[in-house]
Amino acid sequence: MPEATADVGLVVPNRERLAYLTHLAEHLPAGLSTSYSYRAHEVVMHVVSVSTIRSRKDEPPPIAGVTVGCRYEAGAWWFVRNGNGSRFAAANNLSEAAGVIVRAIADQLRRRTVPHERADGAGGRSVSAIRTARTAETTPASGRHPLTVKGRVAEIYGVPAFVDRGWMKPRFAALLVQVTIVSLHHWATEGLVSFRQERPKGPIRFLRRELLIVVGMRSEGVPLSDEVIRRQLEGRGVDA
Repeated sequence: MPEATADVGLVVPNRERLAYLTHLAEHLPAGLSTSYSYRAHEVVMHVVSVSTIRSRKDEPPPIAGVTVGCRYEAGAWWFVRNGNGSRFAAANNLSEAAGVIVRAIADQLRRRTVPHERADGAGGRSVSAIRTARTAETTPASGRHPLTVKGRVAEIYGVPAFVDRGWMKPRFAALLVQVTIVSLHHWATEGLVSFRQERPKGPIRFLRRELLIVVGMRSEGVPLSDEVIRRQLEGRGVDA
């Protein structure tokens, strides 16, 4: 990975940052996959659950993942949560950092496999209670498809996700938003946008009404990214 683009001056070089992140990746257990990208000119590491273990026959595991940054603050390097920049472990304490990541992903998996209510309010919990808890809404687990996971954009903007129409194939969704299919899948992994899977191991689709809101988040000269989406949600007083 290049240390920096040609015209970008970094306050702290990415060389050390990338070294700490790659060392951390080596301490993660099997079933977690890592990749790297830039946010605000800083290298970050995306950790995604890729376990093939299923809780029910023919039911794929839910998507879960976190994004980890590394920053030099107060005279030391720290691993930070990329959503809010808060520190969670010293960069030389790889075991502690790996444990925090594993627990965070395990917590996501538990939340997303617990039956939640549908958009019509069935299930015993109010919509406001679920939004206050800020957890992803998932189709009640019946062991059958279609499987629907509601993203943060749909949740915050009040877009119904438990619908049978309005779902787009990845290639058309990518054309609508003018990003790559990989970016769409990453946003779904981060819990930012909704997705629907019609059958086990089948392709996932994206919600058109939600993507139109995402398109409106684009600023002139600034490409759409998960960071842009988070800033828009934070502008509405929501911790993304």
